[in-house]
Amino acid sequence: MKRTEKRIILSLVFVFFASAVISHAGSQKRYVKPPEEEETEQDSEKQEIAVKKPEEKPGDAAGEKNPGEVKVAEPAVKEKPAAQTEPKTEAQKEPVVKKVQEVPVRPSLEVSSPVSVVLMVANGMGPSLYGIAKYYSQFVEDKPLNMEKVMNDGATGYMVNRSADFIVPDNASAASALATGCRVKNGVISITPEGGNPETILEKMQEMGMSVGLVTNCEVNDALTAAFSAHAENENMKEAIALQQLEKNMDVVMGGGFKWFDVLKRSDGKDLIQRAQKMNYNIVTSRNELSKIRVKDTEKLIGLFAERMLDFSVNDNKKQPTLTHMVRVALGVLKNNKRGFFLLVEGGRIAHAAHGKLTKEALGEILAFDEAVGEVLMELESSPEILLIVTSNMEVGCPILSKSDWKDEYMREKDLKGINNKNNELIKWPTKCNTATPVFVFAIGPGSEKVAGLHDNTHMIEIMETERPGLGMEVIPETEMGMETMGEAEKGKAIPKRKEPVREEKKPKKRRRRR
Repeated sequence: MKRTEKRIILSLVFVFFASAVISHAGSQKRYVKPPEEEETEQDSEKQEIAVKKPEEKPGDAAGEKNPGEVKVAEPAVKEKPAAQTEPKTEAQKEPVVKKVQEVPVRPSLEVSSPVSVVLMVANGMGPSLYGIAKYYSQFVEDKPLNMEKVMNDGATGYMVNRSADFIVPDNASAASALATGCRVKNGVISITPEGGNPETILEKMQEMGMSVGLVTNCEVNDALTAAFSAHAENENMKEAIALQQLEKNMDVVMGGGFKWFDVLKRSDGKDLIQRAQKMNYNIVTSRNELSKIRVKDTEKLIGLFAERMLDFSVNDNKKQPTLTHMVRVALGVLKNNKRGFFLLVEGGRIAHAAHGKLTKEALGEILAFDEAVGEVLMELESSPEILLIVTSNMEVGCPILSKSDWKDEYMREKDLKGINNKNNELIKWPTKCNTATPVFVFAIGPGSEKVAGLHDNTHMIEIMETERPGLGMEVIPETEMGMETMGEAEKGKAIPKRKEPVREEKKPKKRRRRR
C-alpha cells in the first residue's frame, strides 16, 4: 500500500473515533445542572418537611447515568455563556414551606384580648362613698367588698370626667364619653358639639355580631343607659329615646320605665310593648315572671319592673327583682351567642340617694351594686375570656365620714354600726350636687392592665373595643355560617360572617426548565 493511502486511512480512523468521543461528551453535557440550580434544589430539599424521592430524569430509561451523579470538570461548566442563564424567580431564591397551625375550639385561658365585656357603672359613687361602704362591709358585715377582689386580682386606675362645656359633668355627658369616646355637652346624649353621632361601644359590638344588653335599676331610657343605646339632643327626650332603644333591637333590656313603652302613657300613641312582642321579645314585668325565664331557650328579653325607677334596695320590694337577679338572667341569655357579648350594668340609684343626702339608702345601693359585681365574678371563674370593668361616671355629694367635735373627731369601728340604721351626724354631706372629683376604675380579665394609671373617661372605649380573638377562633357548623343574629332579619341588616382561620397549603416545589 502506498504511503499516501495509509495516511488517508489513518486520518479517516482518527476522524471516526474523534467524532464518537465528541458526540458522547455532548450528550452528557446536556443533562448537567448548572451550579446555581444545584444549590437551589439542595436548599429546597433541606426545607421540605418530608423527603421525597428524586424524579426520574430524561435519559434514565435509555440506560444513561443520572445526570445528578455525573462529576463534571469545572472548565466544562463554564462553557455555557453567562448571557443564557435565566434569572431566578422569588420562589427559587427562597423557597418557604409554611407550617399549618392548629385552631383551638375555645379561646385559651391565657387570652390577651377580651371576647366579651361587662361594664358596670356605679352612678354617683366617688372615692369617699366607696370608702364608707368598704369600712362598713369590713367592720360591720365582717366581709370584704367584691370590688376589692377586682382591685386586688386585677388592675386599678383613676379617671377624670369633665364634659365639653363644664369641668363638672352631668350624667348624660359623662356616660356619653364612656360610650363613644367623645366629649359632649352636659345634658346631651351621645351627640358631639359639632352635631356628629359617633358610634357607641354597644353599637359597634352589635355590628360585629355580638349580643348586647343593658341592666339598670333606673329607667332603661335614663341618661346613662341611653348614652350607650341612643342619640338625642336632650336627655329629657324620654319617648324618643325609648323608641330608638326598641329599634336598636338589643338582646336584653331590663330596668324600670314601663311608662315610656305604654301606649296609654305616651303622648304619640305608639304602643312599644306591642311592637316588642312582634319582634319576638319575651316581656316580663315582675320578679316572679323573671324567675321563670329559661335563659338557654330565650333569645330576646325585655324586663320593665316599674313605671319609672325601681325602689331603693333597702325597701326590699318583693315584686321587683334585685340588680343581682337581673344581671344573672342577662348573662345567661347573652352568653348563648358564641361570638361574645357586651353587657352594661348601672347601679343608678346610688346617685339618687346621694342627691337627697340619704346615707342609709346610698350605702344600701352600693352594697347591692357590689353584690352584682360578685355575680359577674362568679361568671368569670368559668369564662376567663370576659373583661370586667367597674367604674363610676361621676361623684355625687362627696360624703365625709367624720365627727363634728374637734376634740373627738376620730371615729372608732363601733361607731360604724349606727350608719345604716338612720341618717346620723357621722356622715356629712357638703353638697347634693355632682363634683369634679376623679373616680375609681377597676378591671379584671384580658386587657385589664390597660386601666392602670390616670385616664380621661373618653379613653375607656379604647380598652373595651380591642381586637376580639373569639370571633375567629371557634369552629362553626356549616349550617350556622352566614346566619343572622337574633332580630337582625327584621332590620334588613346582614351580620358579617365570622372570620375563620385560613390554613396555609404547602406549595409544590418549582423546578427550572432545562434547555
